[in-house]
Parts: sequence; structure tokens; C-alpha cells
Amino acid sequence: MNDNLKDMPEIKKVIASYGPYEFDVFKEQFEEGHIQPKYSESGSPKSFEGLAVAGLPVEEASIQIAQGNPANYFSKKMPEIFAMAGTADQVVPFQQSVKMVERYEKMTGKKAKTYWLEGGHHGINDFDTDDVKELKLSFLNE
Repeated sequence: MNDNLKDMPEIKKVIASYGPYEFDVFKEQFEEGHIQPKYSESGSPKSFEGLAVAGLPVEEASIQIAQGNPANYFSKKMPEIFAMAGTADQVVPFQQSVKMVERYEKMTGKKAKTYWLEGGHHGINDFDTDDVKELKLSFLNE
């Protein structure tokens, strides 16, 4: 074993909170969910997803998007995952988390824990609650 790796902590659990995973399908997913994106520049080179792929239009950045998508690195060794997202998220389509969980379960053979907040939005305003904190702690202590 590489000496640099032997002292690394073992990651046993992952909490995935309303993250973006596939920038190139935001537009279709917002339309599918009948959600008006919060930012009109969504998908453009000036959007946060465009900036995440070196300022390119997302439709021209398939390699960068694939490299940044954690689902492309899932394996049977992947730790347990708890994913949460709000169904009314106007920043990152809710389907991003759903699709990521589907890929996780298919590629790892493990069942993900999920919390889909009906009507929930992006960020801590809807998720910084005692109930959500308890869900996270419960997952980490299982």
C-alpha cells in the first residue's frame, strides 16, 4: 500500500445535499419538473454550471461534466449514502439527486437512504431544521 494512503481516514458514510451532478441536463430537468430556474443564465457559460466547466456552454462540455459527476466514480466499494433534495429546487433540479441515487443503487448494489422534501428549495433555509439534523445524525450513527 502507498505510504501516503495508509494514514488516510476511511470514509464510511456520505451525505449528499441537493448537489448538481449533471450540468448538461438542467434545462430538460427543470422543464420536466415544471420548475422555473431561479437564474435565467442557467446553462450558459456565465452560469454557475458554466463556470464549473471552465466557462463553456454546458452542451460543449461533456468531458468536463463527466469528470465532475461523482456517479461516474461509484463502485461496490462506495460507502453508504444519504441523499436529500427539495422537490421545488430552482437552482439544482430535484431530478439530479434522484438520478444520482438510482445510479448509486445500480452500480453499488446498495440501497441509499433518501429524504425528498416536498416543496423544498435549494440551500439551508429548508434543510437546517432539527428534524433534518436528526435524520443526518441517525444515518451517521446507524
